[in-house]
Amino acid sequence: MALSAATERALESCFDAIVAPDRWASALDNLAHSIGAHACLILPHEIADRQFGVVGSTEMAKMGEHERNQDWVTPVYEPRGDPFVRSGYQAVLQEQLFTDEEIRRSRFHQEVARPAGLHQWACGIFTAEGRYWCMPFFRSTDPFAPETLEPIAEIARRVSQVVSISVKVSQTSSANEVRTLEQIGCAAILIDRHGSVGRINRRAEDLFCCDFGVRNGKLWTSANASLVRLDRFMAELSSPKSTGPSLPAPVIIARAGSPWLLIEALPVASKSLEIFDGCLAILVVSDLTSSASADGSMLSLAYGLTGAEARLASAICGGHDLNAIAGYLGVSRETLRGQLKTVFAKTGARRQAELVARVANIRNVVRH
Repeated sequence: MALSAATERALESCFDAIVAPDRWASALDNLAHSIGAHACLILPHEIADRQFGVVGSTEMAKMGEHERNQDWVTPVYEPRGDPFVRSGYQAVLQEQLFTDEEIRRSRFHQEVARPAGLHQWACGIFTAEGRYWCMPFFRSTDPFAPETLEPIAEIARRVSQVVSISVKVSQTSSANEVRTLEQIGCAAILIDRHGSVGRINRRAEDLFCCDFGVRNGKLWTSANASLVRLDRFMAELSSPKSTGPSLPAPVIIARAGSPWLLIEALPVASKSLEIFDGCLAILVVSDLTSSASADGSMLSLAYGLTGAEARLASAICGGHDLNAIAGYLGVSRETLRGQLKTVFAKTGARRQAELVARVANIRNVVRH
């Protein structure tokens, strides 16, 4: 069906937000306002999938604040809406899920939604990349009329294209990061939103053996103590709280007759593109007798370098100049120069030769 010019412009802004995620809130503000709503969300229907995939308009923050202040809040719309989702409905109204009396008695509606000014609800439903998604709209005035169902369904259909493209962009970007790490000598494994192994570069495959590898889509090791540590590491990585600086500490994996391995979790550099099909992290795996270990993960442990700083230091110690590293990592030379100053400050080195010497010292410690 034909949508209003304001709605069409807002949908164009949603497409722009695929590569500029800071525009999501304003794009959704405009989209909600274009149909007479105050706020809207895009989110997976399955609650367990919502560690990734949720974006909202500015006004949705009010709802979030009221929810955080209540320890009794449980999902309200999802249980009632699930039959409509499974039956192929493209849009539903609040009155199809609840009677007026149920809304009057509902703590959620009266103590969360109403104080936030978002107690009137209608929702678009769509599928994208094998999952059900919902796009609820909220306002505080009159209930949404039945004639709004058709435009909401059309908006949801258009947004399904946005989500599908976002997923593909995310997957491509993450795969490129794994390949880039291989170019600078790092064994890397991409961990998807389920905690399963996604992509593996060739350097990581070379470290797989009878004691360490992938089993049933998950990282596995034969050593019981190492498996306990690995399972704890992966559980912490999969926790919704495990983002950015809260990534788990590196873990050691023992291998019989082979050098032990160090596994370090690095944030996905393109995290801004990971909204709709997020990857938990990239794992860098290092043989503790190899120079790559000292040049990367061990540098992080020894000097507190970030993942980006450790990759830069590793590449420098591998004999690469800043121009080559900038090409590998897809960043400017000036960005690398700024990071290198921080590396020097943290390691105490004043020039690249001193940095290489410090790495050599760490190698000797690791080997002995």
